[in-house]
Amino acid sequence: MQDGTNSVNIEFSDPKLLNPNADAPKITPCKSWLADYTFTFTIVYGIALFISALNSILKEALYYLSFFERPHTLTEQEANASSKMWTVMFFNSGLVVLLINANYLRLPLPANSPVLRGPYSDFSTEWYGPVGATIAITMIINAVSPLANLVYFF
Repeated sequence: MQDGTNSVNIEFSDPKLLNPNADAPKITPCKSWLADYTFTFTIVYGIALFISALNSILKEALYYLSFFERPHTLTEQEANASSKMWTVMFFNSGLVVLLINANYLRLPLPANSPVLRGPYSDFSTEWYGPVGATIAITMIINAVSPLANLVYFF
């Protein structure tokens, strides 16, 4: 630091990084992190889009099924359809994702059970990345999709 500039010494313990002229293949330190990061967020967004698409399909199916209940008024038909849609979207968007990722060992479930045998036993910082983000992105897509339908039809 004699000429007014700062310097940082970086030390690598990996022999492939220590001697780049060796016969070992050259690697970059951030490549594996970028691959993991991309894979994680692809899964998060993919699951959120899948849940939102499934919610849209179920919403249309429940709306048409409520017509066959033969309600006396159009208001009653809309109320029946809305309550069914809310229930299905609540379970599909929040509870299913939560139950699959939760780890609750107090129930006598089989070891290969997909429910309550996930990696998270509590709402920790590790939980909020993949699980909380999936739920939040799903909620945002479900909130914006009716507006997208409005723009599409006008």
